[in-house]
Amino acid sequence: MSKMPIEILRNKIQIYPDNWVHMFSTNCYAYALGLDIKVQKIHQYAYMPGVISGRYHLVSRTFHYDELVDCVEKDFQTLNISYRKINPEDSIATGEWKIAIFSWLYAYEFGSEWLSDFHFIRNNLDGTWSHKFGWHHFPTDKDFMNNKIENPKNCDLGHYQYRTCYALKLNK
Repeated sequence: MSKMPIEILRNKIQIYPDNWVHMFSTNCYAYALGLDIKVQKIHQYAYMPGVISGRYHLVSRTFHYDELVDCVEKDFQTLNISYRKINPEDSIATGEWKIAIFSWLYAYEFGSEWLSDFHFIRNNLDGTWSHKFGWHHFPTDKDFMNNKIENPKNCDLGHYQYRTCYALKLNK
């Protein structure tokens, strides 16, 4: 499915990128994973959760939060990234980085949440958080109210609501 072998893809992961080059061919998921590679070099939908692992993807449909988590965790496994759920305030070990997942509630019916979109942010070396909003924005450490993101639980990303945080570690 991928134009780029997984081993090459995982070797290109930048835990703490200094400079983001591919502004208009990566999204928030690529940014959170540290994959500054044009999507066209991997797969048309490579930066949709679940595509890297070949599981499935969440393109143009509503989905449940559990589906999103399943897709993300399968991608971690495929990329040989260890992961654990944590609180955003928790300390992490050397070689780890944090990402947080947000979702946009589309509908709530029969006791079930249907989501229409997701968003990811990542923790920086200085302790602040940053994100790349969609395909056409530069990475920023500001939320929608132009406040520096210091904790995902307290930032304002409009309709996107904080869901969970992971500590990630790229296995050698």
